[in-house]
Amino acid sequence: MTYLKNYRKNDFASALESTKEMDIDSDEIAHSAGDSFHIDFFCRSCSFPNAYIAYRILLILHVTVVTAERSFLKLKLIKSYLRSTILQDRLNMLTILSIESEMLELLDYKNFNK
Repeated sequence: MTYLKNYRKNDFASALESTKEMDIDSDEIAHSAGDSFHIDFFCRSCSFPNAYIAYRILLILHVTVVTAERSFLKLKLIKSYLRSTILQDRLNMLTILSIESEMLELLDYKNFNK
């Protein structure tokens, strides 16, 4: 805990001050870099390794969040559709089948096709 407190007080402030001194224009970086390879090279070569990690997280974050939200949305739609289509008679039959599971194990399902 003391390391984190010292980092917050000293190292973070000095890193912030150094970035202000560098005064890098983000538009210049984007135009001069051109693609992700150049941005990756620039971030690795900068003197702030924590900034490189933060950039990596920032570039990946929106993709992972959107993917998870989409899958949860589809699951919610499927569940609501299934709940709305199940009628009371079907629920009653499923309940009876669940209660009488021992009897179902004895049935021969090959004869049902005929």
